[in-house]
Amino acid sequence: MLVPLGLGLGLLPACQPGEDCASSPGQSRCPPVPGTPPDDDPATGQFPPRDPLQLSEPTDSTDFALSGDSNAEWFSLNAVAGHAYRFSCYPGRFEGCTLRSWDSQGHLLTETSQSAAPVSLLLQSPQGEPFFIEASLSGHDADDAGFYYWQFEALGPDDHGNAPRMATRLEPSPTVTFTGHFEFPGDEDLFFLEAQAGLSYALTCHLPMGIDRWELGLWSEQGKLLAHSEQYIPQPDPSVSLLVSTPGRLFFSVAEETRGINADTSLPYTCTLEGRADDHGDTPATATPITPSWMPRLGYFEHTSDIDVLSAPLLAGHYYRVACALGVDGTGSACLESLQDASGARVRLESSPSQPHLQQFKAPLTGTYYSVLTQASRASVWRYQLEDLGADAQGDSRVDATPVPGTGTVTGLVESPIDQDVFSFTASEAEHVWRFGCDAASTTSPGWNLRFENDAGDTLDTALLAAGKPTWVIGKVSTPGSYFVTVSSEVLRFAYHCQLEDLGPEDHADTLAGATPLTLSPSVMLSARHETRSDKDVFSFSVQADHVYSALCGTNCVLQLKDASGTPLSPPASTWAGKLTREGTYFLETSTTSTTPGGYTLQLEDKGADDYGDTVDTATPLSVGSSITAWGHPGDVDSFSFAATAGTYYRVSCSSCTLSVGSPSGTVATVFTRLTYFESRYELDAFQTETVTLLVQGDLSGYTVKLEELGTDDHGDDAAHATPVEVGTAVSGTLEHMADTDVFALSLTAGQPYSLQGLDNLFLFVATIRAPDGTVVPRSANSFTPTLSGTHFLEIKTHSNGESRPAGPYTFQVRPQ
Repeated sequence: MLVPLGLGLGLLPACQPGEDCASSPGQSRCPPVPGTPPDDDPATGQFPPRDPLQLSEPTDSTDFALSGDSNAEWFSLNAVAGHAYRFSCYPGRFEGCTLRSWDSQGHLLTETSQSAAPVSLLLQSPQGEPFFIEASLSGHDADDAGFYYWQFEALGPDDHGNAPRMATRLEPSPTVTFTGHFEFPGDEDLFFLEAQAGLSYALTCHLPMGIDRWELGLWSEQGKLLAHSEQYIPQPDPSVSLLVSTPGRLFFSVAEETRGINADTSLPYTCTLEGRADDHGDTPATATPITPSWMPRLGYFEHTSDIDVLSAPLLAGHYYRVACALGVDGTGSACLESLQDASGARVRLESSPSQPHLQQFKAPLTGTYYSVLTQASRASVWRYQLEDLGADAQGDSRVDATPVPGTGTVTGLVESPIDQDVFSFTASEAEHVWRFGCDAASTTSPGWNLRFENDAGDTLDTALLAAGKPTWVIGKVSTPGSYFVTVSSEVLRFAYHCQLEDLGPEDHADTLAGATPLTLSPSVMLSARHETRSDKDVFSFSVQADHVYSALCGTNCVLQLKDASGTPLSPPASTWAGKLTREGTYFLETSTTSTTPGGYTLQLEDKGADDYGDTVDTATPLSVGSSITAWGHPGDVDSFSFAATAGTYYRVSCSSCTLSVGSPSGTVATVFTRLTYFESRYELDAFQTETVTLLVQGDLSGYTVKLEELGTDDHGDDAAHATPVEVGTAVSGTLEHMADTDVFALSLTAGQPYSLQGLDNLFLFVATIRAPDGTVVPRSANSFTPTLSGTHFLEIKTHSNGESRPAGPYTFQVRPQ
């Protein structure tokens, strides 16, 4: 007798777990109940109602047409025992196709259908009897026979049955391991056992490489899908599990849906079936009692919807650490769903950033608490730990803060990352500085924190502590009263000891009204101390108009200049210098740049009136061969001047300063420049006799400006200062620097050919002849012919060869040809 393949398994979408196959909507993978009355021809009583097409070898049809006015075609096959077959229908021009299988007595075995898409039917015969296949097309018009396409495949032997009567029996045992093969694409193997009520069954399979999509299922004897696991992406050892409430036969299916390797390859798999009783109760009433311990305990989720509840007696005011994770080593996903007190109210759990997998809480009342463990992925081992971290040694708030004597030491223990210890003390005098310093007993402790607050909750100071390093909070109390320090940590547990100290009043006031006066004669230097991280020390000093002042603050210190109204006159910096144009009282405010405040040194100097004028009109004369040493300050410009003679070369140099050069005519040529951090140097060519101004910017360390004469120019640099020469006369000269130009005037006749002799080194010199109208007279080698009569100008320059040295001496002669 022919039986249907699987319990509704195959290539089609599955019934959902718990769904009744007989009533599932749309395309059902669940088979109809065998034994449906035969579909005989009502006219003849013949079965099948028309002659079937015999199927023997794998066959494909092309454009198969329905015959007559029937909407169905019939096929027959003599099946081989233990072999599997697949018949597929492609509806073509029809709306859909329904496939049915029948035994030789006309009993319906399997039915499946699909609209506007291909549909396949998997069949298997245990004894090898003949059977029939009916392909029924919907949307058929009797006047149009239409075409569809079908395919028949002989899939060969199958090691495990694909149908309930051919399923492989598994003997009941706590753990059963079995193997199988996927002999062909789409193969599915069926197993069963006699299930016991109250046990959970978990099927875990190790599937072969090359399968792109797989499916595991648990089925009732009536064909109802009870649990299902399907994946498109391969994953290691997929699993499906179920709690059995009533005894009976339970079927397990292992199916390959698609593969990414050769279809002819047989793919092996190995599965394990475990039957377990529930190890822990599912409710508080049936919870397993435990006691807190540092030792972890193991349990088991017998199925995906399993809930395990553990109960433990806890003490009010104690801190506890709780953790639950999948896996024997506890490295899997978390599994603590909630922690509840005896009334069912949830207890708030918190974790630290450094250890998010561990959760902590403080028991508000003494009593029984319940840990509810659950997960939704698969049957799995879990690891659980509940540890008592001890009673809270210090109060957590201002209400129960631990009082500390005016100057005394305290010890404490942070039991948990959610614990904080609060201490209080009373300050009897205003404007005193208090310090609360702590050392952790363990030098390996990660970060912990201190916070210093007043009674209003304003934060006076905070400190984030590094591992194993002592630290403190420090602040100035503005009024007598109660103050608080909070100690907290990100680590699980650590001991500490702290000391409270009254450091007394500050050495210098924080305000302009209480500023410490400084007397300059002409300078002053003093030592001071920043008592807190936010401490500011204010000093006052008297200023004379137009005097220059400088100030310097030591290491980890910045200062800021302010006027009598408190308006800042400079940004915070370690140094300041400048000229103050108005007399009166000014202020210096210092602050620390370090998280560890301490001592510093302050220097203030009156450098006197500005030593040199700042403008062209107030420039200080500088004579040739002399130098002047002076000092400057930010924004200061010192002006110097000298009388330049036309045709003379000068060098101006300035060490530790910057320099710029100017003249009324703007005809001072800069022929060489060297600008570095240590020196500014200019070499100048004076075209006119006039006063040249030097503008110098230096700093407080001092600078030196120097003027030197380098010599005179032998020939003029332009037509107005050209040297007249006669045709046929030899002329000599020197280009003193790279920017030098020597110009000569000659009287030439139009149409008369001339030659320019000399200037043989064309790599150093360039000669240009200009006509009276300024145009260039063309030359061919050394020969040229003027087109105009009159005074012409010969310009000799240094060749642009990129060198920075003077071109040197030269000779030339213009001759008529």
